[in-house]
This record gives sequence, structure tokens and C-alpha cells, in this order.
Amino acid sequence: MCTALAASAQISKGSSYLGGNAGFRMSTTRPDNGDKTTLTLFNLSPSMGFAYKENRVWGLLLSYGNSTSKTGNDKYSSNSYGIGAFLRQYQPLGKGCYLFAQESLVFYYNNGKSNSANSSKDNTYNTGLSLSPGFAYDISKKFQLELLLNGLLYANYGHNKVEQSGGVIREASNLSAGSSLSNLSQVNAINIGARFAFGR
Repeated sequence: MCTALAASAQISKGSSYLGGNAGFRMSTTRPDNGDKTTLTLFNLSPSMGFAYKENRVWGLLLSYGNSTSKTGNDKYSSNSYGIGAFLRQYQPLGKGCYLFAQESLVFYYNNGKSNSANSSKDNTYNTGLSLSPGFAYDISKKFQLELLLNGLLYANYGHNKVEQSGGVIREASNLSAGSSLSNLSQVNAINIGARFAFGR
């Protein structure tokens, strides 16, 4: 789900937006031979935006995510935290409909822990740029529904370190770029929800 804000015919200069998005996913796989695996994902991303000119918005966002995977007696859990900024450009289509493009720069930190036989913990730092298109519809002057295709194009840099009781067992950096078109089934690929507007 998503929350945010709206206008009547335009996103007017001087208005402000309060919103964000949230997602939840649970899946279970059971191979023919072996223990079943249960995966639970949750994410929450509040945001605030400010219209610096007509149909143009800049804003700040925070994010938190949690994932847990269980296979038999083995369990892996992780928490992620993010902070970033975005720009959004709206193109009115008439009758309260808009197309928009959103560019984001976000920094993430993730820590994970495994309680398997080889208990370990890992820390990941990641910085990402992304371009996300979307569609919005005015329900009223203060309330807007939207659909966002998260990270249609993206570029990321990350650093990961994995440790066990004996010390660091792996440390690596990576640079990647691509598109989310091949990952539309993922929990964070498509966000659907609404926005609230102030000062309109």
C-alpha cells in the first residue's frame, strides 16, 4: 500500500505532501526431499514532499524493512534502514489523472543474522539511484491514489561483510545497474496506494 497527496487539476506550487508506502509478503516452498522454507518480508517507507513549482515536487524519505527465512531449524533474519531524497515530475492527463516520473537517491544499511550450524552475521551498505514511473488519480483535492513501478531503471553500489565467531569470512563490494522489469513479482516492485495534500 502507498500514501501521499493530491490536487484538483494541477500539483500547485507551495503545497506539501505526506505519505509513503508499505508492503508485506509471505511465501512457502516445499521441495520433494527436504524441509519447507518460509519467507516473510515487510517494508515501510514514509515520505514528505514539497511542490517547488507547478507539477514539480522534491521530498525526503525514510525506509525500514524486515525479512525472515526459516528452513527446518535454521533461521535467517535481517533488518534494513534507509534515508534518501527524491524529485517527482507530474504530467496532467485531464480529469484528475497524471503520469509522473520519480528520481531517487537513497542510502541503505542492512544487518542480518543466521542461527544455523555455522552461525554468522552480515552487514551491507548500499547507495542507489533509481528512476520510477507511475500513474496517479485525484479522488479529491486532498486525496490521491497512485501506482508506482519501483526502480524501472537503477544503479547501485554496495559493500557487504560476513562474519562468524572466528572472524571475517567474506568481504566484497559490487556495482550494478539494470531494470526491475524482470522482477515485477517482487514485493517492492509495484506500490499501490494514496497520498494526502496540505496547503492547497
